[in-house]
Amino acid sequence: MLEEALQGVDLVVHTAGPFQRAEECTVLQAAISTKTPYIDVCDDTDYSLRSRRPP
Repeated sequence: MLEEALQGVDLVVHTAGPFQRAEECTVLQAAISTKTPYIDVCDDTDYSLRSRRPP
């Protein structure tokens, strides 16, 4: 669903939170899968590393 929403989007700016301890990194994963540039205000590197793991 997020992948559909990102069609034609130039950049994702994720400012919602707190979300770092969430199980899934859905917004970041959708940006990665659609090759959409992504900016986040998160300072939790573990969150970013988890998003790179295969599902």
